[in-house]
Amino acid sequence: MREHLPNILYALHLTYENSKLDVLTAGFLKPLAMLLAKTASKLNLVSYVDHYLRDFGELAHIQIPITATQQATVPSEPPSIYTYAYAQQVYIYI
Repeated sequence: MREHLPNILYALHLTYENSKLDVLTAGFLKPLAMLLAKTASKLNLVSYVDHYLRDFGELAHIQIPITATQQATVPSEPPSIYTYAYAQQVYIYI
């Protein structure tokens, strides 16, 4: 199962980013961010942990230890729907 965690994290991260665009799924963002932050910390993906903590600052009080294992094979920076939209000059009205 451990060898599949990077792919699971990446798939759930894309779901997380997609959920930011839908007001009906916005309630799922915080629990999903907590799960993703913990999973990313187990995989030693500091930039991913930082991404979720930036979205939900109130998660910062949760102790998420970064382990000293080899880094997983996912993109070094997590994809962000807002960064993509800005780069494409797509304007999202929230």
